[in-house]
Amino acid sequence: MKKAVEAAVPSTASFRSKVCQTMRSSERVTTTGRWTLGLGFALLWGGCTQSPKAAGDKGEASAAASAAGKDEAKPAAVPQPSLDATTLGGTILFVSERDGNLEIYRWQATKPLERLTDDPRADFVAEVGPKGVGWTRVVTTDGAAPEDHREQLMWMPAGGEPVPFGVSGRRARGAAWTPDRSFVVYESDAEGAFSDIWRWAPGSAATRITTTEHGAFEPAVSPDGQQIAYVSTQDGNPELYVMSVEGGTPRRLTTWRRDDRTPRWSPDGTMLAFLRREQGGERLFVLSGLADADGQPLEKRLLATADGERVRHAEHTWTADGRRLVFEVQRPKQLSRVMVSDLEGNARVVSPTHLHATMPSLSPDGKRVAFAGTLDDPAALDIYVVELEGGAWAQLTRHAASDWLPRWSD
Repeated sequence: MKKAVEAAVPSTASFRSKVCQTMRSSERVTTTGRWTLGLGFALLWGGCTQSPKAAGDKGEASAAASAAGKDEAKPAAVPQPSLDATTLGGTILFVSERDGNLEIYRWQATKPLERLTDDPRADFVAEVGPKGVGWTRVVTTDGAAPEDHREQLMWMPAGGEPVPFGVSGRRARGAAWTPDRSFVVYESDAEGAFSDIWRWAPGSAATRITTTEHGAFEPAVSPDGQQIAYVSTQDGNPELYVMSVEGGTPRRLTTWRRDDRTPRWSPDGTMLAFLRREQGGERLFVLSGLADADGQPLEKRLLATADGERVRHAEHTWTADGRRLVFEVQRPKQLSRVMVSDLEGNARVVSPTHLHATMPSLSPDGKRVAFAGTLDDPAALDIYVVELEGGAWAQLTRHAASDWLPRWSD
């Protein structure tokens, strides 16, 4: 691993281009079981589709085209926000390039926008820890190959200094805190492993939970804090497994010929939502019957789709009552949408229909969804909020640079 850059860094455009190449290459699984997930399959989706737009008003490109004498149809009226952002409660963290580097900012309705990180390396919001901020820092070297990078999980307690997770100098990513925020599990290549699941609590040493040469990824902690669901290629294809947070013998949950990944526990701990790669894309599935340790869980595709239909589901989250899932739907040549569906597949669009909407995050009270959105330029995203019921929405940020990857903070 090359030495990380500490001072000089490349331009925002060249750096993001390199990180985006890494993210795109990180979704593959080879026959040897080497699976590199990078920062997550949707982490940079909105910001990687094009080069960042030059600073200035987001409508200046259209204005310039008109000035050059190009005929343009009269634009349709753009829907206006129907929700007063100043009345919104809660705190939202997001990534922005507004200061020339990928940094984390905090939005609160009654306070000025606050920059939380200031580092030449790239910072991305991760799962928030107890009374603090969590993020993933990408350590890379200018001019290096896209895969020559290292993710380091960081946690900054309220009013304190940043604390790195795990073993110094080793990769750490995919953080998942227990519901009571007493400890976090994550994946790491410490102790010479390809990738295993580790456990860490603030103020204590990290301990290794899994030991498999084929790798363990994407841990998710059960609501009671007693089990972890994760992905492993130990039996060939990436499949879902569950085991005690103390370690032990894993239980295999799925047996699909392609990839199963990104498990998410239902609030009562009896179901898992996950993504399955099928012909034409990735679909959202639900596993039920997890409480029966001796039986095989039942699988159900959430939404009916035609064989071979190109559709990709992403960023799925359970509602607090465990009856619905909020997620992103992507189809070729269509706007990406945020949707909600019950477990019978009755789905509807949540995000404003005139916007490209990506990276949804459900508020702690389950009433609103934050997302990154844009009217016409996937490389120039802003942060929006929409009410889950009723559809009223507000735009929280407006900047020439991209604001994206929103995450609610407790």
